Amino acid sequence: MIVASLRMNLYLPGSTSLKEKRRLLKSLQDKMRNKFNLAVAEVDRQENWQHSVLAAVSVSNQRNYLEKIFNRVINLVDDMPGIELMRSETIYY
Repeated sequence: MIVASLRMNLYLPGSTSLKEKRRLLKSLQDKMRNKFNLAVAEVDRQENWQHSVLAAVSVSNQRNYLEKIFNRVINLVDDMPGIELMRSETIYY
């Protein structure tokens, strides 16, 4: 069994309030959950209007499957309007 986590530092340049930030992040989190069946949470920078750190976790018996899923997640984030991926890190356990 392989557990993998993807940590993403995000920048939301157009966000002017926590309410707007949470709306953008909720949309992204819902897409990640529904499309890829991931556990997703905001894990840092919760009170900052324009920055966030999201983490996604998945379990599989194949590392290459997890790599493909996380690459697709990164592509999804890159395609989201109003959200810029600043940095990502994947850890396998």
